[in-house]
Amino acid sequence: MSTLQEDVAPAERPDWFSTIGRRGRLSFLLNFLFVNLGVGVISAIAAGMGGMVPSLVSAGCSVVGGWVNICLTAQRLHDLGRSGWLQAVPFGASILGVALLAQGEPLTTALGTALLLAGCLGFLLWLLLARGMAEGNEFGPVPAAPGGRSGASHGSR
Repeated sequence: MSTLQEDVAPAERPDWFSTIGRRGRLSFLLNFLFVNLGVGVISAIAAGMGGMVPSLVSAGCSVVGGWVNICLTAQRLHDLGRSGWLQAVPFGASILGVALLAQGEPLTTALGTALLLAGCLGFLLWLLLARGMAEGNEFGPVPAAPGGRSGASHGSR
């Protein structure tokens, strides 16, 4: 039985600013937390300073952090064998959920809350809990696990 080279050698770590490549669960979680906590801390510090420049710094960090999150999520979806565009579904559900919440009626509030929970939290839990493909796929070879080991052979996929 022959083995493809991409099934044996783990990929290099994907870039934060690129949607290309694959990212395993642990790498996704650690990078997601790092980026979002970093943006939150910088924004909180900037908000405490007040003024135009700190507001621009906060807005810039939010834009950069948003793009990095899009890239991280696309890479994680690639590891699951899915297109990065799939993240548009929970994004759309979130927009609809917020619109329903804004109406203030009990039924639309309940529907909006359900959409936000299913669309955001459910999607994030799926990204964190679903195992990636154990072999190379159309998006690249198996991503390297922390420490440079192959993710497929060490259960971190």
